[in-house]
Amino acid sequence: MCPTSRRCARRATRWRWSPGLGCCHGIEAARRLFPSLWFHATNTQVGLEALGWYHERKDDVRSVGLGPEHDWSSHAADAFGLMCLVAEAGFRGSRPTAVRRKGTAV
Repeated sequence: MCPTSRRCARRATRWRWSPGLGCCHGIEAARRLFPSLWFHATNTQVGLEALGWYHERKDDVRSVGLGPEHDWSSHAADAFGLMCLVAEAGFRGSRPTAVRRKGTAV
């Protein structure tokens, strides 16, 4: 564990690692929660722009998606996805876990 993580762990009373959660889990959680979320018009403008810019890399030759593009918008989108996972877990009264879907790896 890095020094920063140790400092955070000492300060937080209910801080836990959530291993096995990739960006796709955050994206799916955000898709489920987004219709029920409300955003402050001015305070969240930059974050909403980042979410709007977040996109998938594409291989034009094969016409397939290669996963999320890691650019300036990906950090905000990843943080938003993690927030959605934690919010869902709070609603259910459990901690976030990876969900295995048919034909996918966790």
